Order: sequence, then C-alpha cells, then structure tokens
Amino acid sequence: MMKIRKIILGSAALIAGAALGAQNLNFHGYMDYTNFAVGQEINKLSKDGEWDVSEASAEYGSFYNGRTELNVTGGVGPVSFATGVRLDSSLGEWYNLYRDVSASGLNETMFHQANIRVSMLQDQLVLHAGKFEEWNCGFILNGYQMGGQPISDLAMRDYGQHMTGLEWIPNMSIANGALVGLRMYAGLPLLPPGQDYDWTEANKWENLWKKTKIMAAYKWLRYNLLFTAGFHNEYYAGTNNSWAYENNYNDIFYSEAFLQADLPTLVSGVKLNASYDLRWRKAEYEVQDASGDIADWSEPVFAHYVGISGRTEAIPAWPITFENRFFYADDHYLSINEKALMDAVAVGVSHAIPGTSYKIGLNAVGKYAQDANGTSFGTTDGYAPTDSAHAGGLMDFHTDWMDGPNVTTTGAATRYIGVYASPYFQKDFSNGFFQIALEVQYMNVSNDNVEANGINYRVPFKFCFWF
Repeated sequence: MMKIRKIILGSAALIAGAALGAQNLNFHGYMDYTNFAVGQEINKLSKDGEWDVSEASAEYGSFYNGRTELNVTGGVGPVSFATGVRLDSSLGEWYNLYRDVSASGLNETMFHQANIRVSMLQDQLVLHAGKFEEWNCGFILNGYQMGGQPISDLAMRDYGQHMTGLEWIPNMSIANGALVGLRMYAGLPLLPPGQDYDWTEANKWENLWKKTKIMAAYKWLRYNLLFTAGFHNEYYAGTNNSWAYENNYNDIFYSEAFLQADLPTLVSGVKLNASYDLRWRKAEYEVQDASGDIADWSEPVFAHYVGISGRTEAIPAWPITFENRFFYADDHYLSINEKALMDAVAVGVSHAIPGTSYKIGLNAVGKYAQDANGTSFGTTDGYAPTDSAHAGGLMDFHTDWMDGPNVTTTGAATRYIGVYASPYFQKDFSNGFFQIALEVQYMNVSNDNVEANGINYRVPFKFCFWF
C-alpha cells in the first residue's frame, strides 16, 4: 500500500510541478505488456551427463520485467525541462536501477530522469544539468541491427546519472561559416547533496576533474558524412555508486576514448556506420616473485572494441540490417593473467506485407568468445556476461537475457559459442505494435575440464505502445 501511495503522490507531484508556468507542456510515455506464452531450458552440464529439461512455463512481463513510463517535457522561453517515472510490470521501481542520494544513504526511486536545458547566445551555447537516462546528447550512434553501442554515455544508470555540462554549436557568423557542422560538449558529474563524506569527496575539485567528459561531432555537409569522438578520464566502475569515492581509485576507474563515423553515402545503396572504442586503466596487484617475496606490480592495461553496421534494401521491400562487433581485452585488463576476445555477428530482415499493416521478419545473432582462464564470461548465474566491471557491457555473451548453461569454468582457457534466432510476425499500429515471435538460443561452453550445452526457447507476445 505504501508503494502504491508513493507512486500516486510522485506522479501527481510530477504533473503538477511541471505544469506550473510552462508555456508548452507535453506528456509522452511507453508501455510494454509483453508476456511469454511458454519458455523452457534444456541443459547438459558435462560431456557425458544427462540432459536436464525444465518444466515448460509461462511468464508475465518481458525479459526486462516490463515497463510503464510517463515523461513530462516543457519549456519557458530558452529554458526547457524533462522529468519522468519508470515502473516495472508490477508498478514498482523498475529493476531497482535508480537511486537518489540522501542523508540516510541510497534510496530507490521511480524517477529515471529530471533535468533542464538552457539555451544561450542564440542557441549557440546550451547548458544541460540534472539527472539523465542513458544520455549521450546525440554524440553516440546506434548500430543498425544491435542498437545501443557498448560505448559509455555521458550519463549512465549504473555509473551515475547526474551530469552538468555545456554544449557549443557555432553558427554561420563564426569564422565565416567554417565551423558549421561542428558540435562540442564538455561536462562534469556534479552530484547532489547526500551522504556527507561521499558527496563532499566526490565533488572536491581534486577528484572531480578526473571525471571530465568531452564529446565532439562534425558533419561534413557536402558529402553527408558525420564523425563523432569522445573522451572521459577515470570513469567509475561500480554499480549505482558513482558518487562514492575510494582512495585507491586505480582499482575502480577506467578511462575511455572513442571514434565513430556515419557513412550513409560511402557505398551506393548501403548505409554504414563504424565505431572504435579504447579503454585503459592502471592495474595494480600484489604478486609473488620467483624468490617468494611479495611486491607491488602495476602497469597500464588496455581493451579494444571495433564495430561496423549497415542497412540495405538491395532486395526491394526486404530491408536487411547487419552488424559485427569485436572486443579484445589484453593481458590483465579484466583480471590478472586474463585476456579475452569476443566477436558477434548479427543480421535482421523484415518484409511489410503489401496493402496491410502486417510484417514478418527474422533476427539472428552468432557469437564466439575465447579467454585464457575461464573468468571472463562467468556463467554461474545462468547468464554469460563478463565478470569485470571494467568491460562495462562490452562482453555480454547472452542475447536478450536468455539463460546459458549454468557452469563454472575458472582455471583453464575456455571457448564460448552461442547462436540465437527469432522469427516473428507483427501487427503495426499508429503508435505501437503487437508481435508474436519464437526465440531459440544454443550455447556451448568448453575447456579441458568441462563441456556444457544449453538450448533455450520461449514464445513472447509483445504488446508495445508509445503515446
């Protein structure tokens, strides 16, 4: 009852507060009422073992626990704002992902964003401040098939949603128009008052400058090409605690730089974009030398991501999207004496049935990974993401949160293979869609000690609507 009252009061405050004085006010949202008609897991956890078949079952709520979202945007002159709530399929806090700092610690909240935008100097300078939801100010391009890039945003759920910065957009009058097409952003994760020690330490300039984030974009108008780049130094790698400060920051921070190119005209009939992301940190460990003495050891370590994606309609009325993502973590980046690589190839094809609002399609992903010690894609929780926060989502091996074989592979070089396919039938509406699909995934994990296989399937009924 308290949770329902909290939701009602919070939503009422959101709407009432937003309406006061706003010259324009917009309400929009998203609802996902996906159900799984049936799902089942079939695993064999050893080479000579028996297949373990789970009971077929249905499930309410999508693989990310559904979503009901309400956002309010508005503005008065050069000032605009956005605020919104996000709830799960049971109208509770969505996955408990969002936190607010207070004198008593970290409190769960249903508000996933609350920010302002102030335009100055005839829209050439824009101030952004507040709490954002997976926000990159438009500087990071999505992949055509796999969507969001594994490149760190300016504000992120797990690593800190608060951000204050300035965006510069020069106009025609500067340098005789030579800078038209250029856009730049620089900002800092200024945190609201909360726990005295954490907040004070995080916002001290001696620590704050280490979290500077810079992004830039340039559109070559003549050829319709867009180039973007970004850099941040010592990004916090802890979940939901970006405001916390630790003296030994080398263990919890990594730095990152990226380059992207949007190339819609490079190849006739094919839209392309490409990405490169570099991460590095100073790894520090205590190690034992040949004589048995313990000594401190540290050195810079690196990880790389390369992605390319595209879209083509070479076959009329059958648009095809494709993407390849490759990740490599060099020695010691994930953990001591560990290195790993992963490659994912994805393709999607769809066809709108002429004269109707119906569509058919297929999405498929194939993944291969290898590591040195079996610690990179831990599967003890039934999934296969990396165990290291420094990878920051680069190495997730499962597809759409489908389970993998539940094994531990630590101690030997390990190979991971995964194949996912989902044919679907879809009915489009003016503000959403209904989709029936079949999702099937096969995974294999093997090394000198173990070989495990897993086959999963599920049948989602997806009800997704925007308003």
